[in-house]
Amino acid sequence: MPEDRLYDADIVDTRPVIELDGEQYETIPELLVSVEMREQLGGLSSVEILLDNHLDHEGVGLDFAWEFTETNRFAPGAALRLLTGDAAAPTELFRGRISAVALEMAERGQPRLRVMAEDALMPWRMIRRDRTFAEGPLRDLLERLTADTGLTAVITGLNDEVDAQQQLNETDLGFLRRLLERYDADAQVVAEELHISPRAAVDRGGVTLELGRQLRSIRVTADLADQRAETRISGFDLIGGSAEAITASEDQLGPGEGVTGSELVEDAFPGTADRLTRMAFRNTAEGQALADMAQRRRARRFVIAEGEATGNPAIRVGTVLTLEGLGPRFSNDYYTVSACHRYHRRQGYRTDFTAECAYLGRI
Repeated sequence: MPEDRLYDADIVDTRPVIELDGEQYETIPELLVSVEMREQLGGLSSVEILLDNHLDHEGVGLDFAWEFTETNRFAPGAALRLLTGDAAAPTELFRGRISAVALEMAERGQPRLRVMAEDALMPWRMIRRDRTFAEGPLRDLLERLTADTGLTAVITGLNDEVDAQQQLNETDLGFLRRLLERYDADAQVVAEELHISPRAAVDRGGVTLELGRQLRSIRVTADLADQRAETRISGFDLIGGSAEAITASEDQLGPGEGVTGSELVEDAFPGTADRLTRMAFRNTAEGQALADMAQRRRARRFVIAEGEATGNPAIRVGTVLTLEGLGPRFSNDYYTVSACHRYHRRQGYRTDFTAECAYLGRI
């Protein structure tokens, strides 16, 4: 199949499929105006749905579509599932619960209903706790954290030994994201599972986008302003009982090939370095990991691609995007860090994305 064709059929219905508490209703696709599903690093995907809120009811006439007892489909707290792609064989993109509903009415316009939902990490941002987790493997801590919810933890790696961790007046989601940032990992809800893995181990497939085909528009920026030749940590080894100075190694930079930002900034501005001071770490190995994480995060953001593609449910956070037709410097493999799947009944299905790469191609 050519790269610019996502489906076998010439005519495809790409209207999203929306399920409420496991049921589909004919009036939803009929009155659907638009859908947006957003996801980003650190989890907590969200959906916003806009529907016409007027309908000709038998025996009643023209009135609100969703405000009768028998048509009150979008109740706050109801389970919502969103599938996209070919409506004949759609792909699940989101499942969660409705968090808000809003009635909208413009002057001389018809009423509309806006529905907002969040995935299974929604209660994680609502619960604030004070508690301590004993020292041990990081994956054990993450499993305990997930055990408080209805999700099943699917963890890759993350066997680092960590000291006792305190969650002080912090939401579960805030605590999770703090751990993910410190140990260079990501978490995403997939159906009833919470997938957690180091950035280097995330595997959500690959998609090729060529300019003029599936890739509709793009802006790619290579920026030296935030790049540094190296990262150094000066801190205290709590177990060894000594001050340490550690220099980061630059590895696990993700997909792509070419010259890195650290190499280019060293050529242009010799001697640049990021110094992290007054840090405490469990031992020298953890200090090295923290230095490496800081350097990797900066290096991976050297080249940023922001684009719009033909709607494709395979483009998710963690998907490797192969961008083609951009010339030798910018045609490369990129790691997707945010995605927005948009449907509008006039414009159809589109996917916006932001992706990053540590490398600038050579001319």
